[in-house]
Order: sequence, then structure tokens, then C-alpha cells
Amino acid sequence: MGGDAVSQAVIIVSDLDAEVKGQGGDPEFALENAVRRIAELA
Repeated sequence: MGGDAVSQAVIIVSDLDAEVKGQGGDPEFALENAVRRIAELA
């Protein structure tokens, strides 16, 4: 992963944190989506 991808991964994890803490809909979907998005960065 390059520096840009790492920065994007940090943003994804930050978004995930907010979604799991109640700012999103389904926490399980949020986790699956975050894992998928980070995998695509690799």
C-alpha cells in the first residue's frame, strides 16, 4: 500500500468508527463495506 492508500484506509476506518457508534444504519454492513473498501486499496 502506498501513502495515499494508507491515508484512504485511515479515512475508511474513521468513517466505520462513526457508523458503528450510531451515525449510520447497519453496523454489520458498515464493517463488511469497510473491509471490502480497504481490500480494494491493496
